[in-house]
Amino acid sequence: EATEENPEPKTVVFHEAHLWIPIVQGCLLTSWQARLLRDCTKKERKYYNPPGSMKRFWLYNMDKALEFLDMTVTEGVTDSWAAGENSIALFGKSCSLQQQKLMSTLWGHGGSCVIALDEDARKDAEDLAYTLRLNKVFPRGVAVAELQGDPDGYADKNELQDIIEQARKTCHNDVGMFDLTIDI
Repeated sequence: EATEENPEPKTVVFHEAHLWIPIVQGCLLTSWQARLLRDCTKKERKYYNPPGSMKRFWLYNMDKALEFLDMTVTEGVTDSWAAGENSIALFGKSCSLQQQKLMSTLWGHGGSCVIALDEDARKDAEDLAYTLRLNKVFPRGVAVAELQGDPDGYADKNELQDIIEQARKTCHNDVGMFDLTIDI
């Protein structure tokens, strides 16, 4: 988008097929994300956001997830699709302070939260659960789903839903002395 400070908008050129995903919040198109439509190497970027994007302020699928009392937090857009209509995506494994405040404002009235980050982000999921419990963001509690791999990697979506619902049964807001893990 052109602005007074930057009259020439940046152009992004893709040389391969990508899936274009609109990012909508409050019924407004706030941005987009593009996903490479093939397996990529570790050096290649699977996801692209527009230059200067402010994804730390966004929660993918927020408008639809607001229709539900209980919600699920995932890393990426395709994980959110796999986890169900009541899920949001953080656009990564960390949750910004702005995203936490948005969750508190929108779901802090009575729901629960299951954090279903990719298996390799287990510590990030536990740390986020601790923070959300400590701040009492979800009155009915927070739990972490114990996933094998990525949410969008489950061939049987019913299996993924069962894992999320089992985790939801363990939701709590207790923050004990041994809940926080610290790397030394």
